[in-house]
Amino acid sequence: MGKSGIINEQLDREENGAYHDIITLFKIYRSVNWRMQVKVNQVKHRIQREYGTDIDTFLDSIYQAGMDINQDLSDMKERIESINRSNKFLKLIDEAVELMRKFHPQGERYYWVLYYSYMSAYRAENI
Repeated sequence: MGKSGIINEQLDREENGAYHDIITLFKIYRSVNWRMQVKVNQVKHRIQREYGTDIDTFLDSIYQAGMDINQDLSDMKERIESINRSNKFLKLIDEAVELMRKFHPQGERYYWVLYYSYMSAYRAENI
């Protein structure tokens, strides 16, 4: 039953590699999303504190000055790339849920179940 979502020890590594545990993914979604917001705000505040401007204006000025962000901001590069990667994964999940909402016959109902169960900023206590 490896293809149906249950890991079977009898299957070789390649078949188990295709296993995706969507329930576990959704269980950590709220936490990951919160951490991403915190990290993005930390970077924004650091730019504001150190350079006295918002991040968009800061990046525009760097590019206009011809500075190489890889070389001149190497201490922040890894952090920004990590945030960017995680943010892309979150957006991919959001887009997949939106596609399900639009095209599945029960999409609207499933969307709200997923939203209140896993995706809303706060855990629903009475729904």
